[in-house]
Amino acid sequence: MIQIGSNVQNEIQRRSKQAEQQSSELLEQNSQLKRELEMTKNKNRDLEAMLDANKREIAIQWFIYGGSVLGVGLLIGLVLPHILPRRKRRDSWS
Repeated sequence: MIQIGSNVQNEIQRRSKQAEQQSSELLEQNSQLKRELEMTKNKNRDLEAMLDANKREIAIQWFIYGGSVLGVGLLIGLVLPHILPRRKRRDSWS
C-alpha cells in the first residue's frame, strides 16, 4: 500500500514537472511570437509609408504630364494661327 501511494506521488511530481516545463516553453514561445509580431508591425508600417510616398509621387508625375500637355496645346493653339496663312473670305456682296 505504501508503494502504491509512493507511485502515485511520484506520478504527480513527474506530471507537475512536465506541466512546469510545458508552461515555461509556452511562455518562451509566446514571448518570441510577440517579438515577431512587433517586428512585422514595424515592417508593415514602413512599407505602408513607402507605398503612400510612391502614390503621392505618381500623382505629382501625372499632374506634371497633364500640365505639359496643356502647355504644349496652348502654345500650339496660339502660335499655329500666326504661322498658317489665312484664307481670304470671298464676300458675295462685293
